[in-house]
Amino acid sequence: MNICVISGLYATEKFPYGGIFVYEYLKQLKQHDLSYKTYIIRRDYSRGVALVYRIIKRRPLENSPAISWDKSERIIPINCPVNIFDMILYICFPKQYLKTIFKKITDNIEIKSDTLIHAHWACPEGYYAVKLAKTYQVPCVITAYGSDIHTLPQHNKTMRKYLPKILENANKVTFMSKALLNSGINIGYSGENSAIIPVGVDTNIFYPIDKDSASKKTGWRQTKKYVVGFVGNLIPIKRADCLPRIFSIIEKKLEDVEFLIVGDGMLRS
Repeated sequence: MNICVISGLYATEKFPYGGIFVYEYLKQLKQHDLSYKTYIIRRDYSRGVALVYRIIKRRPLENSPAISWDKSERIIPINCPVNIFDMILYICFPKQYLKTIFKKITDNIEIKSDTLIHAHWACPEGYYAVKLAKTYQVPCVITAYGSDIHTLPQHNKTMRKYLPKILENANKVTFMSKALLNSGINIGYSGENSAIIPVGVDTNIFYPIDKDSASKKTGWRQTKKYVVGFVGNLIPIKRADCLPRIFSIIEKKLEDVEFLIVGDGMLRS
């Protein structure tokens, strides 16, 4: 079996841990001696699009080249230029826009008769994967991670329209939790080809130890009665922008409290 991995989640120089869970999956494939190629679908936004995004969203648009998570891990970037005309095409004629990107992907991707396509992210990567699978008559799996199911379809009419059909046409769709699967069902997906596979953990790295050993290893020791922590990317979609206000409210109610943040991102400062 040859696995064709398609991902819109990837690392950049600014965010080297972007899509790190995809890399963890690839490491497992390697450990099981499975053959695979990793294609990164990257949208290369023009200056005009970046300017419009900054005006509307009030934050800069991440437009860095894709890099590998590890020097030994080869990725194949497929750069898809996106200008103002492309954005208008996507808004007015989304199907035509997706077909245009699909043509570019087809020209740069290798599919064999024994290939299994695995898309990381439901849409549009799932759309491309399903269409490739149909074109080459090979199986296709989509892994849904979270906001591609429970958040983005609520704000994007095009995604909400196409997503249920994309999921139905995959051979299998894996979800991180039952709640995420239910979010998919709520937007019209039947769930008949679904599987729930929770996020795994590498027990060689993460394992329970006593507090004293943990304190010595990390250099951190609890000094207050209560500790409130956040672990994750410091980005708006994780609502890390709310942390200062949340911490302030808690501090007013609990005097003996300290706060701990583990993560990095654009909201670090």
